[in-house]
Amino acid sequence: MRSIAFFTKKPTDAEVALLAKFLGTFRDGSGNYPEADGTTRADYKQIEVSFAELLGGKAFGNKKYYDFCVSENDSGGITVRGASIKSKELAEIADFPKVKPELRAHMEVSNSSAADWKLCKDRNLREEDWIGIAGQSPTERDAVAQKFGQLILDRQSIQRQKHEDEYIKNGHAKKFSHDHSIFISLLYTQPVGKKKERQYLVASYPIYLPKPHKWAFRAPKSSKAVNPTLVGYDEDGGVLYEWFALSGSQFKYYPKLKDALYITPVFELPKPAPITLQQKARELFGAG
Repeated sequence: MRSIAFFTKKPTDAEVALLAKFLGTFRDGSGNYPEADGTTRADYKQIEVSFAELLGGKAFGNKKYYDFCVSENDSGGITVRGASIKSKELAEIADFPKVKPELRAHMEVSNSSAADWKLCKDRNLREEDWIGIAGQSPTERDAVAQKFGQLILDRQSIQRQKHEDEYIKNGHAKKFSHDHSIFISLLYTQPVGKKKERQYLVASYPIYLPKPHKWAFRAPKSSKAVNPTLVGYDEDGGVLYEWFALSGSQFKYYPKLKDALYITPVFELPKPAPITLQQKARELFGAG
């Protein structure tokens, strides 16, 4: 099987430059997020299309576990590598790695309350178990945290497998290459420097979510929050996961950038002149 940037090899300088150009095309007015300088920025679907175009894949354009897949012939059939892309504004990447070597990616892996709590129900875990930890001993709280922690990791595996099975059932592939399927983290800053340009950084990680050193409940950080958060900690005490099960069920993953499979340098996007819809229509279809 061929080597592919971010999946099985570090992207070359040329590949990073091409990705910047693909993302930069959406600054001409076609991106769905307006910017203060009059340009626009790509939304999540346009980001997915950019990566798929770069890596020879196909973007799904809908809410699946993978956002795009790369297919190729392998021993008489089609083998697929999947990628799930997560983007996040993170100012600190401008200082990475010299100033902040311990910086982490920020990825919201899922936010499906209905599916999460259905699995909870199947495993005899209830909201009352989550809320009721305040009156329990440390040992009892740790046991409940472990149950919920294992459940949310299992939920991601179940959802990923469901997407893979559907893809294969529909005749698109013979098998998925799990060892070469990935998360892609796209991080970017606010406009910075004299040119007031955003800076970008891309890192990839295995699709398998690692088990944390410890699961524990964390009390609300503010008086406005009423529900505890489930946290998965690294061996060094850093936060690897957060699950806000009773607040939108957001499940977030924070792997260290230095632990990425492959990572780019910090880069900027080229800036085209904004193009109005009328100008674009004229260029594509002529005057009239």
